[in-house]
Amino acid sequence: MSRRAAAGLWVGCALGLSPLFYVFDWGQGPVRTGLLLVWLVVGLGLGRGVGHGVGHGHGHGPARAAWLVALGLLGFHLYVGAREIEHTARTHAIKLDQGQIAYRAIRWFGEVNPYGHAVMLDPVYYMSELQRHQPSGCLAFTPPAPAASASVEERRLFAARLLDAQRRLWDGLDPSAMSALMPQVDGAERCARARLGFRSLGFKYGPLDLLAYVPTVLAFGPAGVFVTQLLAFVGIVALVALLAAQRAGKRSAAVPLAVCVLLGMPHLHNNVLTTSALDAVPTLLGLAALWAHGARRGTLAALLLGAALASKPLPGLLYAPLLAAYPTRTLLVALAAALVPYLPFALWDAEGLGNNVVLYPLTRPTDSTALAHFLPAWARASWLALCALGVGYALLATLRARAAGPVLWAGLFASHLLVLAAAGYLHNNYFTWLAPVLALWTVQLWGSPPAGTGVQTPGCEPGVHVV
Repeated sequence: MSRRAAAGLWVGCALGLSPLFYVFDWGQGPVRTGLLLVWLVVGLGLGRGVGHGVGHGHGHGPARAAWLVALGLLGFHLYVGAREIEHTARTHAIKLDQGQIAYRAIRWFGEVNPYGHAVMLDPVYYMSELQRHQPSGCLAFTPPAPAASASVEERRLFAARLLDAQRRLWDGLDPSAMSALMPQVDGAERCARARLGFRSLGFKYGPLDLLAYVPTVLAFGPAGVFVTQLLAFVGIVALVALLAAQRAGKRSAAVPLAVCVLLGMPHLHNNVLTTSALDAVPTLLGLAALWAHGARRGTLAALLLGAALASKPLPGLLYAPLLAAYPTRTLLVALAAALVPYLPFALWDAEGLGNNVVLYPLTRPTDSTALAHFLPAWARASWLALCALGVGYALLATLRARAAGPVLWAGLFASHLLVLAAAGYLHNNYFTWLAPVLALWTVQLWGSPPAGTGVQTPGCEPGVHVV
């Protein structure tokens, strides 16, 4: 099969299956995981089918046509993003929970530690924990809820006080209102899960992710959340184009084709421009690290990768294999960039930071968006082990190849899909990580430019340490 045909089939597969994740959402975990596996099998199968030849298709006609489509899609997305900024500025209402959490954290910073073990920024998780643990008898409130024998008027006044506290808290008006809503959890061993749950209601992303929203929120208020979202969206699109050009050559039709795939899938649009999922900044930094690696700027790549990890552990960890090409001192740069932003918060409240950033994703219950939710315990462990073997194989191949471009990209493709397939919850905001990788797989199938074009495949020289 020719590389152009393989890339065309992949474009059809990526664009054809991506909307199905919105058709099959809650309650459809097996279907959603199955779609990920289809992408994995088809993508790797097409990669094997085309071998290691060079790509063609550098003619101006196909590239110009693809660029027209890509620019048209980009214009539409920019219009949607600008409209969401205007709507948020007019209504002062931020869509969905993640942007709301960031906005509260910024407004209350100094008065409230966003990672504090007694802080409450996340209403969605608060309500789910309340519903999960209320029947257990582990929770108590101050003042206590009225007894069953209380009068209708006493129960009404109690409910009104709680509703007023919720309004003041969730509208970002009064952080002290959280004391009326936070339950006291019994110290018994059986209540350990409830204690952890109610100590994990703070900001779930890293400090650099929160910092990215500070300038725009201070300048524009609630609309600043979507200003940052739009800027991160543009950055991701630009980096996909730059990475495609780095791999296939600036004049290759694969460059606008990859952009078309990225913009043609609904994930980036829905999760970044029309809702306030906060995964765009760590994704942007991971892609920037990949570009710096391809440009043989090792220290910059390490700094950017560390910044990605300081924004959110995932997807940053999925880009970590690119460090295989560098000496120890460059690895230390990445480690310092990843850890230093967390240090002030660790000194402020180490327990809260650990609960929100580390333990929360590791102990969070499965839900019906993922296959793991429907499996018995033994099958879930087996499925996790199988996916871990696949990720381990991709990692080993990347390390052995010293993060050479084609092998690194293949490892990123496989590990993204396998990590999401193994997860206990498969929410649509995680596809913000995946969409650029699927788009770049188009370029991987298209291949490197023919010899003599002056374009080198990034990171292909074995044993080269770039500093």
